[in-house]
Amino acid sequence: MTRKSNQELKELITKFFALDPTPEQIELFAVNDVLPHDKRSIVDIMTGHITNKYKPVCWACDIDMDAMVNTKIDTWPKCESIWNTYMTDKELPEGFQISTYHNDVCPSISDKSERIYVWFHDEHTWADKTSERPMFKYEVTAHHREGVYGEDWDDSVCTQTNSWDEVLHAINTWRERARKMVAFYGDDLLDSYLPDGNRPYVLELHEFKEWGAYQAIVKIDGRPVLYYAPIKKDGTPDMGQFGETQYFDDSTNSDHPFNFLDEINSYFGTEFKTSDFDLMGGTIE
Repeated sequence: MTRKSNQELKELITKFFALDPTPEQIELFAVNDVLPHDKRSIVDIMTGHITNKYKPVCWACDIDMDAMVNTKIDTWPKCESIWNTYMTDKELPEGFQISTYHNDVCPSISDKSERIYVWFHDEHTWADKTSERPMFKYEVTAHHREGVYGEDWDDSVCTQTNSWDEVLHAINTWRERARKMVAFYGDDLLDSYLPDGNRPYVLELHEFKEWGAYQAIVKIDGRPVLYYAPIKKDGTPDMGQFGETQYFDDSTNSDHPFNFLDEINSYFGTEFKTSDFDLMGGTIE
């Protein structure tokens, strides 16, 4: 069976209700013709309202949904809550996904790395958040390296605005600072890469394309240590050559002289010195 799109279902439902069906016929239609394609109720599909598990009102706007069932379908009011309209007339930015959870204060979208979130507000969600400050339609929370959901990093960047163009500008500014990140989660493969007892739950490698390698910080006995994996032709890390970073070229002969450690320390928030790298000999301070 080919699954019907939301628009196809709406057209099917509209044609069915034009036949003035009985309540029994509506129930059979919902089970046999709608449910296989969409788990939502007919009212939810046609109006955008969100069924509340605990009472017969829309979860987002509190309208009485039971009352609609006994009225004509063309009189059903649409849900105008921000939970239903937040992406109306907007395109999802490249690399972003819908990240809305109904237990959040407001709807959101996020980059797939979860290092930047855009939160959408109306007067109701803003009141749930705070009553002490003027409302903003959008909040952008971003960090160039760390996930921001549920976190409050000292160096996070928060942008509050009423302009979608400013939201897109904040996203582009974040992209200029953030680097591609590849994560390995609790993979047995890491046992052979890291010292015994130091395997993290997640190993995050960040792309430093200008030096041809991914870099990662691993805590070894509580001390940050820099690890690397060369970038393969397909852009992924070459884990067959994963190992501790012991050397870098900051000479005038390199493509990027005298800035590797500055960029590493700025990006990771570390305080590495040249003498921390075995093959550098501690000759440059």
